Amino acid sequence: MSTLATTERNRELIRQVYALAAAGDLEAVAPFHSDDYRLSQSPSHPVPGSWTGAAATDAGIEIFRACGTSGVTVLEIVADGPHRVVAIVDAHGTAPVSGERWTMLVSEHFWIEDGRITEIRPFYWDPAGLRRILGVG
Repeated sequence: MSTLATTERNRELIRQVYALAAAGDLEAVAPFHSDDYRLSQSPSHPVPGSWTGAAATDAGIEIFRACGTSGVTVLEIVADGPHRVVAIVDAHGTAPVSGERWTMLVSEHFWIEDGRITEIRPFYWDPAGLRRILGVG
């Protein structure tokens, strides 16, 4: 398969993942991950760290729900080469602790191999706002 075809396939894979997330069907995203899939949250995230495999899937779902996320709007998906995809999304929801409606830009960096996501590194525009949404100091 050509690099261009792989790039388009990867972009479509990420579109499908976001369609499931936007519909709230987070469990349906798991088959898009490799068995050793890794989720890595930045040190500025209220829940920093890295998780692998099923623990990564569970951590991603837990964070999504803990924020009261009700939707994700894809603003742009940029794919380059056979492995890299970057998505810019607008996540939104209602903070469970305060009831505050929120919206936040998130850049998610994906690594894809053989048609499956092997790593995601999300970066939230406002880590302090994310702490407020989660109700942590």
